[in-house]
Amino acid sequence: MKLFIYLSFIYISISSIRAQQNGVYIIEEKTTKRHLLYAENTTSENRSVFLKVNAIGYRRTADRPTIKIIPPNSKILLTTLIPLKNTENSYTYIFTANLTLENLDVKRIKINK
Repeated sequence: MKLFIYLSFIYISISSIRAQQNGVYIIEEKTTKRHLLYAENTTSENRSVFLKVNAIGYRRTADRPTIKIIPPNSKILLTTLIPLKNTENSYTYIFTANLTLENLDVKRIKINK
């Protein structure tokens, strides 16, 4: 029994360390009709955050990637997942946090047909 408690404590410690990147945590709040994903910045600098959710059994808007700048010592809602009725749902996510936001220069060319 003591071994089980010890291994459980190690697993929880390691999983919470893995959820942090550069002082930014992902916080998951689950209610009956919504699953909310927040980013909490615990540093004294701005952080750029990228979140891509791979959702099964949620509305289509769950699959859109999110890029936001998180102010120092703050918590911001990144995405809201709304589960579909009568379906099993699950999700995984890709999360990265950087010091600066990288700008992409994209030139759009409009082709008239």
